[in-house]
Amino acid sequence: CNAFSEIHGLTPCYTLNGSVLKDASDTISLDLCSCDFNADGYRLPTEAEWEYAARKTISGMQSGLTASGQVDKYGKEDTSIPEEEVSWSASNAHGSHKVGTAGSPFTEDAPPVAGSGNPNGMGLFDMSGNVCEFVWDWSGRYIESEPGERASGPEAGSERVSRGGSWSEYTPFIYAGDRYSYDPNECYNYLGFRFVRTVK
Repeated sequence: CNAFSEIHGLTPCYTLNGSVLKDASDTISLDLCSCDFNADGYRLPTEAEWEYAARKTISGMQSGLTASGQVDKYGKEDTSIPEEEVSWSASNAHGSHKVGTAGSPFTEDAPPVAGSGNPNGMGLFDMSGNVCEFVWDWSGRYIESEPGERASGPEAGSERVSRGGSWSEYTPFIYAGDRYSYDPNECYNYLGFRFVRTVK
């Protein structure tokens, strides 16, 4: 995230003792770093930000017991829309796809174009399924925050939360409210991430 921020002339978010992190292999520093949420650079979303993006619709919030995007044109929950129309899951995929393709026809000889599928209520693609997405928060119980404060989970931990489920049979729970957690040093072909930015 920091490198991508610097490439685009933005202020990096992740620092340790005031120094911008530049070595992605220095896992101890990465685990101990802090995030400047006011910086305009790229970062991982908090768990609360991720869930808001997965559940927000034009008419409110969809249930956490449905795949992100299982809503009608009015933003109302619509479980008659098949999960396969909004997500790459164990039932319709055997690997990850370009982001923004869920719901578009897929054949090995004609892969879908990114952005060709069905978005969720906020216009975002593949919030459910495809790959489990790491977020900033360490895994733990939900922590209450005061109104106006940023909810960002425990200050330390051994596993970071990942959300959205994936195409893999090992992480099949793709509903907007489902949670997983992994050591951030683990690497599987069904784990990924999504960048966000704080825009003022």
